[in-house]
Amino acid sequence: MKFYKDALSVSGFRVEVESGPSYPVSHFGEYVLDRNHVVPFHSHATWELVLQAGGSSTWTEGSLTCQLEQGDLLICPPGVPHGKAHRGPSEFRIYFAGLQMDPERWPALRPLLSQKHMVRIGQAGEIAKNFRILEDELLSKRPQQQEGVELAWKQLWLGVYRLACSPKRTWDQADRWLTQRVESLVEEQPGERWTLQTMARLMGYSPNHFASLFKQQTGQTFHQYLLDARIETAKAALRLGEQTLTEIALQSGFGSSQHFSAAFCRKTGTSPSRWKSRQISAKK
Repeated sequence: MKFYKDALSVSGFRVEVESGPSYPVSHFGEYVLDRNHVVPFHSHATWELVLQAGGSSTWTEGSLTCQLEQGDLLICPPGVPHGKAHRGPSEFRIYFAGLQMDPERWPALRPLLSQKHMVRIGQAGEIAKNFRILEDELLSKRPQQQEGVELAWKQLWLGVYRLACSPKRTWDQADRWLTQRVESLVEEQPGERWTLQTMARLMGYSPNHFASLFKQQTGQTFHQYLLDARIETAKAALRLGEQTLTEIALQSGFGSSQHFSAAFCRKTGTSPSRWKSRQISAKK
């Protein structure tokens, strides 16, 4: 295993690991950067984790912008270009690491690793110790170095998982990976009889933990969200006017037309048939 250290005009270091595809770390570093320093857009074949160890910085991926404050963690998927093009208010410090991870190898991380955009985990400063452990194993010349790096790599991912699962962590628009995944599944399969237990299992959480995280991110319960989503699916079908109420009810995830009509009336204040008539009249 070989390492390369780049001579940089800023304080800090970067280590590139020359190894086979099975090695879990591709690069690692720690920088202290001037407020005007720009990190050009780049991508990696591995996941890149960036921990804001000091100061603040703004990162961009396409039209998505993510503000990192001290203690925040940014996770960038493989192949996704990202960079820092904005001036910060002051000097800032970051840890960064390129890490392999196969979701099939660690199913608990599958919901997080299914994301196609960068993810921000707030209040993640406690994971700094995991970065330092990995740094120590990479730079040391102790016996069993590769084994030490692999154990430190696992410990860093374990820290990420615990942060992502913590009900005390903060979320913003850039890191709504849980709700984005739920919304995607419901949109792709609107007729599925989704339950809290089923969705929690797919996301890798216990029902109670999933319910807590979902409400924290959305401000509503999973049941409330699911009912709203089903009603919106039904409205789209009613506007077309090509199906019976029973067909619309079943394809929207309701158990029967009676259940659908009752839920629709509670939500909108009118029956599906009357709502449909109003939509038709409005078009004339």
